[in-house]
Amino acid sequence: MTTRSIVWFRRDLRLRDHPALAEACAHGAVLPVFVVDPAFDSAGAPRRALLHDCLAALDEATGGALVVRHGDPTDEIPALADEIDASTVYVSKDFAPYGRRRDESVADALRGADRRLRGIGSPYAVEPGTVRKDDGDPYSVFTPFSKKWRACGWAEPIAAPRPRLDRGAVGRAARPTRRRDRHPVRERGRRHRPLAAVPRRWSGRVRRACATCRRSTARAASHRSSSTA
Repeated sequence: MTTRSIVWFRRDLRLRDHPALAEACAHGAVLPVFVVDPAFDSAGAPRRALLHDCLAALDEATGGALVVRHGDPTDEIPALADEIDASTVYVSKDFAPYGRRRDESVADALRGADRRLRGIGSPYAVEPGTVRKDDGDPYSVFTPFSKKWRACGWAEPIAAPRPRLDRGAVGRAARPTRRRDRHPVRERGRRHRPLAAVPRRWSGRVRRACATCRRSTARAASHRSSSTA
């Protein structure tokens, strides 16, 4: 009997360095899924453009297997798990208030159908709540917090797994294309432009933010290397 699971992508639109995806792939066939949450409706144009491009890249990386649903994840994920008879939904853990409430609701709905939600890994190098004082209280001063944060360390990035994509499940999960579903990220009913077509003042900000992120990551990696040498 084939073990089938769902990998629910959220902020982690990649195959490399994705612990939840790696764990799912180790246990059988996988269906990659992204849900366009109505909470995203208020997002600005640059953010929509970036999401559009990231979803397109993820769909290409999975060989066109990415299933995109529109709606409340607390309804869409349990319904999809039921449609393809998935025993487990794998996700990267979310620590934000909205994310925790959403995941608890999804977990409750899945549990009622004898399925489960498994949170593995997170979008953070060190999971929130890990860095605390010896008495268990959170830090209120940054310098000792930063020292403890660095001392905690983090796992090395893992290679992209070779997912055994469940093509049959992809076919069953792909609903007939409705007009509003032809493009996963929309703005006022129009097809959203890719990042390259966004006005220069927006795309420049996005690219500068990405460059800053890369520099910060490089500095953190360099510090870690020198501290462990």
